[in-house]
Formats: sequence, structure tokens, C-alpha cells
Amino acid sequence: GGEASFYKTDVTKKNQIEENTCKVIEKYEKAFLLETDTSDKILCNCPKNYDISQLEINDKITVYFNGKILETYPAQIKKTTKIKK
Repeated sequence: GGEASFYKTDVTKKNQIEENTCKVIEKYEKAFLLETDTSDKILCNCPKNYDISQLEINDKITVYFNGKILETYPAQIKKTTKIKK
């Protein structure tokens, strides 16, 4: 059954920052800066056609994304697919 386990991999969970660990601390034209509960900062691109005026400073949000977090300072998420408030 080695093949079957490949299909059970939960990709969504791996590519999600939990809601209770992310706070919006700065807003830019097409990106925003998040702070996690461990005070790590993550610069996040907005999803395509996202209206950034929906976000307020100090909002707690969940960010869904494809790909990995770039280990720069601050860390970066380039391919954001969805934001849930």
C-alpha cells in the first residue's frame, strides 16, 4: 500500500499559517506584513485581485499559499491564494 499513502498527504495543512498566530502589522500597496505569536515577521503578497482595503492593522488572519516561505528577513510568502479573516 505504499502508493495509496501518497494521495492521503494533506497539502492544505502544510501550506497554511494558523489563524491564531498571524496578525497584520503593516499594509502596502499589494502586500502586507504579518507577525506570528513568536514575533516572527512574514511579508505576504496579496492574492490576485484582492482588495487590500479589507485588511486592517491588527487583524488576525489565516493565509493560504502555494509553495514555500522564502527564508529571507523578513520571511516572504509569494504565492498567496486565499486570505480568511
